[in-house]
Amino acid sequence: MKYLEVTALFSLFFSFSSGFAFSNLNMNHCTLKVSSLNVNGMCEPVKRSKVLQLLKESQSDIILLQETHSFSLNEWEGASYCSFLSNYSAGTAILINKGFTGTVSPFHISDDGRLVALDIDYGGSQLRVVSIYAPNISSDRKFFFSRLSDHLSVLRNNIVGGDFIDFI
Repeated sequence: MKYLEVTALFSLFFSFSSGFAFSNLNMNHCTLKVSSLNVNGMCEPVKRSKVLQLLKESQSDIILLQETHSFSLNEWEGASYCSFLSNYSAGTAILINKGFTGTVSPFHISDDGRLVALDIDYGGSQLRVVSIYAPNISSDRKFFFSRLSDHLSVLRNNIVGGDFIDFI
């Protein structure tokens, strides 16, 4: 597991193709815990249950998931925002802890399982949180990243996390 603490928030990008990444963001005397995990599929019921239990135990406010291979995450006790492609590939999601006190509004949910972007107001800060799962094919990946700025905000602080497929 990897941890990152940020005291001044402007734009934050983090990417780990395996493992669990945590980021504690301190904003106006409020802390926001953001986690990211490539789950490599959540269709199998036992694995799905174990992953959701791990995520619950992480006590993260916001969780970015990649390679979900799942249309929805109805078992999650909080809010879930999912972009789905198939039961065999892609899929990204943002999960919001049921105890989270911020305001969440969907900004963009792609139809190809690659991107979910939410606008979140929390602790006096306005955020755009983006979960991505970049394409494996180099030409597709270059095009994907050339369009990523379309989903970022100039008025909000951006948090972008996910599986960048070694782009950075």
